[in-house]
Amino acid sequence: MKVPSGPFLVTMAKKRFDVGKHALVPEHTKASEKEKEALLAQYNVELQNLPMINKKDPAIKHLNVRLGDIIKIVRQSPTAGTFVFYRVVVNA
Repeated sequence: MKVPSGPFLVTMAKKRFDVGKHALVPEHTKASEKEKEALLAQYNVELQNLPMINKKDPAIKHLNVRLGDIIKIVRQSPTAGTFVFYRVVVNA
């Protein structure tokens, strides 16, 4: 079987894929300022204590995030149920 040449590869590279629709990508939402303050107070932490997520991460591109925003990630597990994680947006 002949391997496709350059033009085929360029055409494939231009196709767009929405990672948010992939079955293995958990739900990402931007927390409001009120939720952000409540989260930091509830866990008695500061922004720099939260795990980070890159501003250019494909899973949050559609959220129009700014540095310092908090992203809420909801993961579903068939055995463990629902887990919520929080990440702070950074330039990494």
